[in-house]
Amino acid sequence: MAGRKKHTPCKQCKRPTLLPENVAALDLYNDCATQWNTSANGFLVGLNYQGVESVMRIQGIQKKEMPRIFLQLQVLERETINERNKKTTP
Repeated sequence: MAGRKKHTPCKQCKRPTLLPENVAALDLYNDCATQWNTSANGFLVGLNYQGVESVMRIQGIQKKEMPRIFLQLQVLERETINERNKKTTP
């Protein structure tokens, strides 16, 4: 899907290093941006895993690689939920 944007939060910040073994998970995470489930009050609940599986197939991820990449995606999902829901809390 679309390549990652080269973005750093500020001019003084060093761009983080993305290890090659994490590229597929980050690409999947970015391509699943429309697959988030939210609660009625706007909190992130998690990703729609059926949609995630569809994106994985569209990306052409090999079946044997899916479990590893999915576990990496879940790490990103948990961190996103924790960070985003902190900001949503009154």
